[in-house]
Amino acid sequence: MKKINKSKIKIFGHGLLTGLILQCASIGPVSLYIFNLTIEKTLLDGLIAASAVTLVDCSYITLTVLGLGKLLENKKIKKSLGIISSTILILLGVIAIHSSFSENGSIEILDSTSDLLYSFTSTLLLTTFNPLTIIFYMGVFSAKAIEYDYPRKELLIFGLSVGSATFVFLGLLVILLSVIKGVIPFLAIFILKIIIGCLLIAYGFVRLKATALLRN
Repeated sequence: MKKINKSKIKIFGHGLLTGLILQCASIGPVSLYIFNLTIEKTLLDGLIAASAVTLVDCSYITLTVLGLGKLLENKKIKKSLGIISSTILILLGVIAIHSSFSENGSIEILDSTSDLLYSFTSTLLLTTFNPLTIIFYMGVFSAKAIEYDYPRKELLIFGLSVGSATFVFLGLLVILLSVIKGVIPFLAIFILKIIIGCLLIAYGFVRLKATALLRN
């Protein structure tokens, strides 16, 4: 029994380390959006958004391990998800830029506009309809299943530990950003929000173009 527990702990630790490495290499529009929420709203908004991403990641991981991920690999489904996620990205980018210009120049304002429901649901939708999330996890788990010859039960433990790394990684960055923003001049925050908004819009259009090139 102890050997089994040690084995499970080792698999979980391996998955957590793998997840942290993957997170470092895959900072994208969702991460940028969470950073913007942290800057614009509060630390709690950033953390609740990170929990939304973790929930979706773990859900997709579970579907992939159960073999249902193949269904989401369908070209028509992937194309629909691509269009939806691209549109959401563009809209969130526009909202980020608009909110930057609507601030009156006080950093205190940024800490009084917490909206946990919006932060959670908007991040949840953005991550859920991101086809790259599906493709990413299917690729990772296919490779790991072959490399380590994990049976389904152990692969699920590995997968959920990879998913938990999402919250650890994003949570630490959100906390760091929340601390730093208190000493950053308002102008710098304003410019950073504009840059993030523009990047979200750019990501959205790039994805729309890539989605349009997908064959049915």
